Amino acid sequence: MGEGEFYSTDKGTIQMLKQHTNWRNSWSLIIPGRFGTNQYFEMDLLFYDRTAGVGEFYRTDLQGNIEMLKQHTNWRNSWSHIVPGKFGSNLPNRDLLFYDRAAGVGEFYRTDGNGNLQMLKQHTGWRKTWSLIVPGRYGEFGSDDGLLFYDRAAGVGEFYRTDGHGEIRLVKQHTGWRNSWSLIVPGKFSDGYNTDLLFYDRAAGVGEFYRTDVEGNIHMMKQHTGWRNSWSLIVPGQFDKGGATDLLFYDRTAGVGEFYHSDGEGNIQMLKQHVNWRKTWSLIVPGKFSNGLDTDLLFYDA
Repeated sequence: MGEGEFYSTDKGTIQMLKQHTNWRNSWSLIIPGRFGTNQYFEMDLLFYDRTAGVGEFYRTDLQGNIEMLKQHTNWRNSWSHIVPGKFGSNLPNRDLLFYDRAAGVGEFYRTDGNGNLQMLKQHTGWRKTWSLIVPGRYGEFGSDDGLLFYDRAAGVGEFYRTDGHGEIRLVKQHTGWRNSWSLIVPGKFSDGYNTDLLFYDRAAGVGEFYRTDVEGNIHMMKQHTGWRNSWSLIVPGQFDKGGATDLLFYDRTAGVGEFYHSDGEGNIQMLKQHVNWRKTWSLIVPGKFSNGLDTDLLFYDA
């Protein structure tokens, strides 16, 4: 069986809230968001089992317990990405973009707070080579969330705006990007309004922080070389005081987790290193799962 463990954090230290030992071992994705009745915190979860074609919405209770809102069966077995964001002008709930890479299909959905979905728009004919899809504020103040699509094979990045009805419009295409970005992590890494980005190239051991603007341009803040070539996951969150987004780096091979404070200028400073972590965590999901001030975490071992 799969296992899930909820943890609270405090300046890089972690404390278990609850361990669950009877979960499916086939969850492919776990997406945090406001999918329930809570209007203020990202404390709900969507679990997706690609093999079974099942999606389950859960609410959490700030003590590490979860309660199912709704189970959906007969979902596609081929959703590559499920991306939360403000795509349907449906505050306070989160909307969702489902992307099927094999079919070149994208579908925008609105959620209703009870685990139900309503399709806003289906798109066909999308590229079948998008590697990463990163939501964020890439447009004017008050607009719905935008999307960054990254095609690793082609070295292409495209910024899109959404209109609240499931339509998207290309803002800027970038060609000549590296073909080796492993992860693109959104966060607030500067003093700007728009979402900033951390690009991580695992093979090269390079991390680069970028600002974005409303025209789809990116501006490098800082390049870091000499990073580990083995970071499996980089998780954004509020792990220390300050307005910038902090980071948890997880090396699955080594069983190491490192929390870092970011300073809003592209620099990072280690808060805490953890050794002897499990080498089998499949997913680490940030959210609001306790009464603490810092971002909490759900660790999932398939």
